[in-house]
Amino acid sequence: RIQEIDRSVSTNGGGHTNGSQETQDESRIAIARLVIRGQELGQIQLKREPNQPAWTSEERELIDTIAAQMSIALENIRLQDETRIRADREHMINEVSARIRRSLDFDTVLKTTVQEMQAVLDLDRVKVTLSSDSGVEIPEEGGE
Repeated sequence: RIQEIDRSVSTNGGGHTNGSQETQDESRIAIARLVIRGQELGQIQLKREPNQPAWTSEERELIDTIAAQMSIALENIRLQDETRIRADREHMINEVSARIRRSLDFDTVLKTTVQEMQAVLDLDRVKVTLSSDSGVEIPEEGGE
């Protein structure tokens, strides 16, 4: 909800505020919090000039609604980015898997796997170790 800086400032019938100049300035400020899933993302601060009227309840509701919509839009952007990152990752995994599956030759599968991991993860060295009970028969001339 919108927060007024100074809620204790009262107005007389003419709409002029009572109190010091500083209090009058503070009464012209409204803050709308940007919140999504209970987490504050930030805020919108709005300030009226001294010669402008105080915020009406309709304006405050409008500001609150705009802040809520902005919060939703920011969350949507975050979710889109997260989805894009996941999709990119899945695409990369699928490409690597497809390259590995293209060959039934042990050495080619091993070399392709190592090369793809080096390229994707920007590594200088990858070591593959298979246990003797893996069910994979390693050719005598097989390498690292």
